Amino acid sequence: MKNLFYSLVWLSSFGLNFANAETPNNWQDPFGEKNVDMNLPNTPADSEVQRLISNAMKFLYLIAVVYALWGGFLILTAWWKDEQVKKWRTVIIQAAIWLVVIWLANSIVYFVVNSIIWA
Repeated sequence: MKNLFYSLVWLSSFGLNFANAETPNNWQDPFGEKNVDMNLPNTPADSEVQRLISNAMKFLYLIAVVYALWGGFLILTAWWKDEQVKKWRTVIIQAAIWLVVIWLANSIVYFVVNSIIWA
């Protein structure tokens, strides 16, 4: 009942905002095409794909480095207890393997994308 009430309040506020639109040309231009900035850079799709892949790989590298830093924190707090030493050793090894896999995936993706583009 509570969720139904919240959804009705949300829908009514959305309807009021839509009804109070100040643009009289709203019906001639329903998608706002006149308000779109058409001065976009003329970059080809392949460079945009490469940019997206590069950003995704940077994000994965960041996650792997943070995971390795977590392993370093576990080293500092382990006090040489056997189960904690196994834990930080596993974390460090997994982070190193993850970095190698990300590097290999990055190299393979760039090779495939460049071979497709320049073929």
